[in-house]
Amino acid sequence: MNTYKLIILVLVAVSAAFAQAKPKEAAADSLTQEAYVAAVKESMEKKGKEFDEKKAVARFKRMDADKDGVLTKEERQAFAAKRKKQ
Repeated sequence: MNTYKLIILVLVAVSAAFAQAKPKEAAADSLTQEAYVAAVKESMEKKGKEFDEKKAVARFKRMDADKDGVLTKEERQAFAAKRKKQ
């Protein structure tokens, strides 16, 4: 019975540690969805163009090939190359 209590305590402790863990941070040359949308918004405003957040989010999701919520330099380059071919 004590073994089960110990296992439960360990599982609770590990779960608590994961719950408090920081979300995945983007590398210096990578962007989270929030950072990407903010950058697109800033760029569009500088150009005097209308910003559409839904479109920016949709594009981010298409570009994020591994769906981890972080857009790497390689994913941006691959997306750009794919668009050039079309």
